[in-house]
Order: sequence, then structure tokens, then C-alpha cells
Amino acid sequence: MANKLIQRAEAIEKGERTYFTGKACLRGHLTERYCSTGGCVGCERARSRSATPLPKVFTPRQIAIKEKHKTYLGHVCEFNHSGKRFTTSSACVECNSTKRKKARNFTPKKRVVKKRIPKVKVNKEVIIKQEKQKVESFKEMAKRIYERDQQW
Repeated sequence: MANKLIQRAEAIEKGERTYFTGKACLRGHLTERYCSTGGCVGCERARSRSATPLPKVFTPRQIAIKEKHKTYLGHVCEFNHSGKRFTTSSACVECNSTKRKKARNFTPKKRVVKKRIPKVKVNKEVIIKQEKQKVESFKEMAKRIYERDQQW
């Protein structure tokens, strides 16, 4: 394939094995890439030719962590802030500061505290006595009704 700029999706659609983006890979090869994996043809050739592994390429974050920096210059966030990011979380520095400002200005709703009604200790004997009194009063009432009906 001649080095014509072509996207991966187009190359897959045409049934080709490789495509060319015009961008260098992480190791600096300006060669075609495989449609199946997106890997660089130059890296694959170097890997197959030598028994020694290729040198590891570190990302900007890994370099910043190694050098014990708190921030590094990464990709631009979805809100188009500068690419400055924290090494610990990869979070955008500007997004994080706006979140903190919002959190500072946020006043939570006041919670309404419900008063708890204390449980009253109930004496079982008292309850039994009250129930017996109710039963007695029902019996008396039933007696009165019976006597009244007898008088008719």
C-alpha cells in the first residue's frame, strides 16, 4: 500500500491489512499500522528481528510520577481546559478547582430532627387489671340490658 492517508475504518471497509495515518507511533516510527490491532508495522518488524525487547515508552503521567511531580501536561478535558492534570488521579486541575468552589458555595438543606417519643415502661400487672375492669364493666352493662329487656 502506498503511503496515502486513510482512516482505519475505511481500510477495514476496503478489506486492506494496513492503513497510514501520517502520525508517528510512540517509538517514532512513521509507518503504516495494522487494521486488526492498530499496531505500528515498524514496531512489529523491530520486535520480530531482535530477541531483545523494545525499550519501554513512558507516558507523560508515568514520567511525572517518577519525578514526583503533582501535575503533568496531559490531554485536554471535555470542557477544553488546558491539559494540566493531577498525577494521582489524572483529573483535570481546572475542573477540580471549579468543583471545589461549587462545593464551598453549596449550603445543604437543614435537616429536620424529629423528636423521639420516649418509650414508657408498662407494667403488665396494671394492664391486666385494666382489662379485667373493662370485662367487668361489659358484664354489668350486659346485665342491665338483660334486666331492662325482662321488664318489657
